[in-house]
Amino acid sequence: MNGLTVEQEAALAYLYLHQDDTFGQPVCKKHSRGAMTLRERGLIKAEADFSGHVYFQNLTSSGASHYDTARAQRRAFIAFDDDADELALELAAEDKALKKAVEMQFVTVDEDRIVDY
Repeated sequence: MNGLTVEQEAALAYLYLHQDDTFGQPVCKKHSRGAMTLRERGLIKAEADFSGHVYFQNLTSSGASHYDTARAQRRAFIAFDDDADELALELAAEDKALKKAVEMQFVTVDEDRIVDY
């Protein structure tokens, strides 16, 4: 959306919603590649180590603006709260990756987020 892939949008949504609790912690593995692209595009500030861990620092003003614009565009179709919006992006990214897999697989269900479904 607006120049980002669904994986990158999912990473941006995750970082936007968790920006207060991820400082100093590595970004979860499923979002690390998207986070690196967001860093290269100037949407976030982050550092990476040689083992491939990405350490999120903060969103840039461009990153926050992109997220707000994309979120408003998604909500023009259906109104989600922020947590459900982030989950929908994660599921879409996971579905896209699974479609590339050889075997039939299903997206994972996060039991701790049932309310967001």
